[in-house]
Amino acid sequence: MKLHVWSQFLGLQIIGSKFLRQWLEFTVLLVCLQEKRSSFPRFYFIGDDDLLEILGQSTNPAVIQTHLKKLFAGIHSVEFDSGQTTITAMKSLDGEVVPLINQVKVTSQVEVSLSLV
Repeated sequence: MKLHVWSQFLGLQIIGSKFLRQWLEFTVLLVCLQEKRSSFPRFYFIGDDDLLEILGQSTNPAVIQTHLKKLFAGIHSVEFDSGQTTITAMKSLDGEVVPLINQVKVTSQVEVSLSLV
């Protein structure tokens, strides 16, 4: 659907299509974030910027580490295997380590990986 049709449909009086394109992209982004939050409710505890960082760098262990304490009470960090592809244990702020019986493979669908922790 062309942008001018969208502007007519939405009743918008817009000069040029740049603003409308940005508005539509922002709306689509918000819908995507809402879908991710619906699939993993702990994402409601973090802001849009943090969620975008997690989703954009979902296979980067350092990024996951920085946001864990916002997502899970009592988990300060996690331990990874030598290849940084599997979560092997959880750590508390006090240094207590709890090994995972079922290790969690880090995938690009971070909401699936984190739901298994």
